[in-house]
Amino acid sequence: MKWGNAEQVWLKRRGKPYIIPDKFTSKAGPAAVSPKPEWANVPMGTMSVVLLFRDPDVALQKSMNDVTHWMVFNITGPGAGAAGPYHHYTFELFALDTTLELTDAATRADVVKAMDGHIPGKGVLAGRFHQ
Repeated sequence: MKWGNAEQVWLKRRGKPYIIPDKFTSKAGPAAVSPKPEWANVPMGTMSVVLLFRDPDVALQKSMNDVTHWMVFNITGPGAGAAGPYHHYTFELFALDTTLELTDAATRADVVKAMDGHIPGKGVLAGRFHQ
């Protein structure tokens, strides 16, 4: 799968993560907007998709865990700023050959476990940000 929004090209140049534009971050204050995720080339047989937005750099703080800022699952059809040094943020989009039978109370671990073995495609969008 690949990301389809031309506005998000800033994250893909030369395969390196670029700085997330301020308008998509807490630096924009009340004027902040969310990027509009669009994707293409979804594998045949996809029943739903999962979108995770996370900060894997927190794991550098002597922990195996990272921070999930938000997640959306069972998408049908085709926050807090990081203090200190730059953090990488990733939007991970997963095509699934099933629909997840989970409630709104599902945790990231629940979603990841339910997705296991049902991922025919994945797309990643990454960028960096700091306060």
